[in-house]
Amino acid sequence: MVDLDRATDLFGFDGEHHQDADQYRERLGPGLVHADFSDPDHVFLVTVHQVRRLQLLDAPRAVAELPDGTTVRLLAVELANHVTVTLSAAGPAADDAAASYRAAVEQWGRHPEQDPPLHPGEALGVGAVQLRDHAGTRYAPTSAETGHPDDPWRVVVRFRPTPPPDATRLGLRFGDGDEVSLDLPPWDGR
Repeated sequence: MVDLDRATDLFGFDGEHHQDADQYRERLGPGLVHADFSDPDHVFLVTVHQVRRLQLLDAPRAVAELPDGTTVRLLAVELANHVTVTLSAAGPAADDAAASYRAAVEQWGRHPEQDPPLHPGEALGVGAVQLRDHAGTRYAPTSAETGHPDDPWRVVVRFRPTPPPDATRLGLRFGDGDEVSLDLPPWDGR
């Protein structure tokens, strides 16, 4: 597990301080960093906060079916600095596409001057994931990842903002599939 001290160190410190030409950074304490970039008017005090990660989904569930019979599965929904949604796919067509992808990666490894093959998860489309809550929050994707060595169908989408304190349910929909409604526990963002 990464604690606050280790998280602070991961921001580029191999000790208590770090000095380069025209800049000096010093770890002042757990989660606290002094940064001086030789600006004549100011320095920076950077604070690292530890935020709980809440798992909102108790078990994976099917959320849609593609025309070829592939089942889109919701694997996880997490709440921390973002609402993070993780999807994948299952079924014979999904297995065939994953096998074809792995074969194409092997072929590409022999000819890396070509473009790498697309992960099958690209077919799911990041924009097909929609979030809403009863408080009317407008969620927007801020980043996404497609594919993983263990699961070429995996898609991870991060949304902002996080739900407001008065939101008690989060609705998630993939494409034109049914909405999945998840309870939001009391959460203050810490």
